[in-house]
Amino acid sequence: MPYGVWTLWDDTPPPVRKALRAVYRELRAEHAGLTAPLAKRYAKSTAELWAVTDALSQEAAVLALTRKTGKGRRANRRLVQQAAKRQALHLGSLDGALAKLTAMVKQHEAAKLARFPRRVI
Repeated sequence: MPYGVWTLWDDTPPPVRKALRAVYRELRAEHAGLTAPLAKRYAKSTAELWAVTDALSQEAAVLALTRKTGKGRRANRRLVQQAAKRQALHLGSLDGALAKLTAMVKQHEAAKLARFPRRVI
């Protein structure tokens, strides 16, 4: 595990911590290591938003399926629509966070290249 990931989310239960660290590792791999400190902090927040969006998506799917196929007490249409709307809002937020993280990493890489240009032989 990369340096610094071991100490993230130490105060959370082990299954949640494991899931959050997995998302964070995927973000680090996707964005070439996240060398900027601000990008690391933003990636941590993005991983947390990812987990929330995942949970809301699962909740919306369960509500919709129990409404369609459930027996006994079922969710009404309003609850299903509210869950879908919450899911859509968080998906939009997650897409924005991922786009901003990508932009931050690219900006940091451009600034690093401007400071230390590579020599062409």
